[in-house]
Amino acid sequence: MKLGLDNISKLLQRLGDPQNSYPSILVAGTNGKGSVCTYITSILMASGLKVGTFFSPHLFRVNERIRLNMDEIGTTDLDGLLGRLRTERKRIPFTYFEGITASAALYFEREGVDTAVFEVGLGGRLDATKLVNAAVTVITGISIDHHEHLGRTVKEILGEKLGIVREGVPLVANLEKRALDTKARRYCVEEEVPYYNAAQEVRVEGIRMKPGRLHVDMVSPERRYEGLVSRMIGRVQARNIATAVRTVEVLAREGAG
Repeated sequence: MKLGLDNISKLLQRLGDPQNSYPSILVAGTNGKGSVCTYITSILMASGLKVGTFFSPHLFRVNERIRLNMDEIGTTDLDGLLGRLRTERKRIPFTYFEGITASAALYFEREGVDTAVFEVGLGGRLDATKLVNAAVTVITGISIDHHEHLGRTVKEILGEKLGIVREGVPLVANLEKRALDTKARRYCVEEEVPYYNAAQEVRVEGIRMKPGRLHVDMVSPERRYEGLVSRMIGRVQARNIATAVRTVEVLAREGAG
């Protein structure tokens, strides 16, 4: 594994920096990233937007990673994009993940998305997705993962994931531990970044399990939500829904979406 942004930066420049042609939401964290990306995409689609979503990793087919309004990229389209990138491999020795990330950026540009949602692959500070044109950044939560690359404590790992933050772009997190919230808050003050912690700002008032469905009621600083429905089952999904809801609210409040 080679961490760093040099090769992906050069590759995207060679391609005309397609990631800059639309705003994105960049989602990092240890657990819940994929769920939060799915929920954010669903909310934006319900608002009538055309949304590109990049997931990492995939379960069965690489096509799962790149989606337009949640429909997987077709194999012919994916092959065409990878073929274009193959010509650049002679000049730039990019990795598999960097190539898939660049393919997603190109596809979303070609399809004229209104916004894109990118799931960070590993960490954040040196991940290829960091180069997207983020309108909001998100950290879903922190626990020990990939300690050989990211650090051996949750604070060290949070430091790596805070690498997705950029000046002036709001960060939405879901950090229940006081020490992690304090670290993120201080970092955002130093970087002059608006900071929102869904763990403190969104209150879950009801969770009801039904066959194949999860129903959630919650209250945010903006409004009350009743009967939010998820096909993903488990009480942890209420936390992920809260993160997604707060993210879209911040996106609208900050005038980025």
